[in-house]
Amino acid sequence: MSFSVCLFLCVSFSVCLFLCVSFSVCLFLCVSVTACLIPCVCYSVCLILCVCFSVCLFPCVCFSVCLFQCVCFLACLFQCVCFSACLFQCVCFSACLFQCVCFSACLFQCVCFSACLFQCVCSSACLIQCVCSSACLILCVCSSACLFQCVCYSVCLIQCVCYSACLIQCVCSSACLILCVCSSACLFQCVCSSACLIQCVCYSACLIQCVCSSACLFQCVCSSACLFQCVCSSACLIQCVCSSVCLIQCVCLSVGVMSHPVDYIKIAFIQNYPAFFLSLGTLFSFLGGSRMKKTATPLFPQMFLPESSKWRIKFRKLASSCRGKGGRKGELKERENTREQERGEGKEGVRKTEFH
Repeated sequence: MSFSVCLFLCVSFSVCLFLCVSFSVCLFLCVSVTACLIPCVCYSVCLILCVCFSVCLFPCVCFSVCLFQCVCFLACLFQCVCFSACLFQCVCFSACLFQCVCFSACLFQCVCFSACLFQCVCSSACLIQCVCSSACLILCVCSSACLFQCVCYSVCLIQCVCYSACLIQCVCSSACLILCVCSSACLFQCVCSSACLIQCVCYSACLIQCVCSSACLFQCVCSSACLFQCVCSSACLIQCVCSSVCLIQCVCLSVGVMSHPVDYIKIAFIQNYPAFFLSLGTLFSFLGGSRMKKTATPLFPQMFLPESSKWRIKFRKLASSCRGKGGRKGELKERENTREQERGEGKEGVRKTEFH
């Protein structure tokens, strides 16, 4: 049964799924009793809002100007109550997990309670900021002019503190944009230097943090526990030096500005990564069979190295060592096969002459 300008709306009293009663200008809204799943009652200007009873999961009640707000009861998980200017805010109760309460100017803010995990409270000018309580993991508090900034507490892992002019930064310096400082329990936090954009410093418990130098953009230094960190020199952009525990790091030389991008790529990815290719060839020589060991020599870097380069000599030594380990046997087998073929051809010739 429909009223006014409603579309696809109806009244159900049993096992209805998408049935509803409409008021004013509501769309796709409904009222359910008993076993309904996504039914609701709409008011005023609400579009996709509802009230849940008993065993409902995604129903809600909307107020004033809310669009996707709701109130949960009993066993509801993703239900909420919205207030004045909020759009996607909610309040969570005992069994709720992802519920929240929004305030005046907040859009995506919330407050988490005892059993909540991803709930938060937003301040005045914040949009996506929050404060995490004891059981929260990924919640934070934003300051006045920040948008995506936060402060992490004892149990928080990926939280940070932002300052006045920062947008997506935390404990970042003047020119930094996406940098931060990690505390003891933080994993992915960092500190950026003056001219850096996406650089950082990692601490004892950090894994993927780094420090960039003055002219570097994507460079870093890895500490003892770091895996993917590096140090770049003055003229380098994406080059690095790896320390003892680092795996995929490198050192770039002060090559200055190259005359051609291809030259830059040669020096950046070949001459600055020789140890990587050497270790890669050694790894292949240990892992592969005799055929793999023969082809495990890193020939690709030799094409970009000068004839008198010390790294080219090292690559040649590596190739000879690879042939000595597994390729020598293959060469001997090939020689024996060729000798047997020659003997067979000689015997066939003798047979042909005897037949004639």
